[in-house]
Amino acid sequence: MNIKDPRHDVPIWNCGCAALMCIIFAALLVEVCNVQLGGPPRLHAICTLVFLVLAATLLRSIRAYRPGAPHMSGTGRRGKRIKGADIAAASLLAAFGCAGAAWLRAGWALPAALFALLLVVFPWSRVSLCRNRLPIAGALTLLGGALLFTSMPAPAPLLLLIPAWMLWLAAGCAWMRLILLKRRKSRALAGYPASG
Repeated sequence: MNIKDPRHDVPIWNCGCAALMCIIFAALLVEVCNVQLGGPPRLHAICTLVFLVLAATLLRSIRAYRPGAPHMSGTGRRGKRIKGADIAAASLLAAFGCAGAAWLRAGWALPAALFALLLVVFPWSRVSLCRNRLPIAGALTLLGGALLFTSMPAPAPLLLLIPAWMLWLAAGCAWMRLILLKRRKSRALAGYPASG
């Protein structure tokens, strides 16, 4: 059972969202490389399966730490109206995905590192769509990035592997921080000092 504590839950949620967004952008870049290199359908299926397993595992591990409610809602209930804030957040996330993909198209390590840092430090818990419907928010971000790569010619595959590697590294660091924050919360609730 998870006891709600915003002091601990918000950083855990933000780390999980950051890791998910880094995984989404890295998977997008790897898939663009696969398409450019003319990879067989089996390679596309393997990459998609790895991405889906990582995303599902991450979503499952942070579901209980969502700020504000005990459980993450799904795609929405019948009769629930779509709010203007949700539409604005959805369009901004798609634009963010498109802008992020445009920035990562450069293929240099510095823009990729800065973008990964932006993904890690961004307060995802303040975006209502990320807080209430994280899978939809991730899909919209992925859609925005995919739209850019389908509308413009992509750079050479080797240039895309550098940002993909940087994003996988950032996702791994965010996931490790997520594990440490969860451990710190459990130690604080058990009455132990929060060292380590």
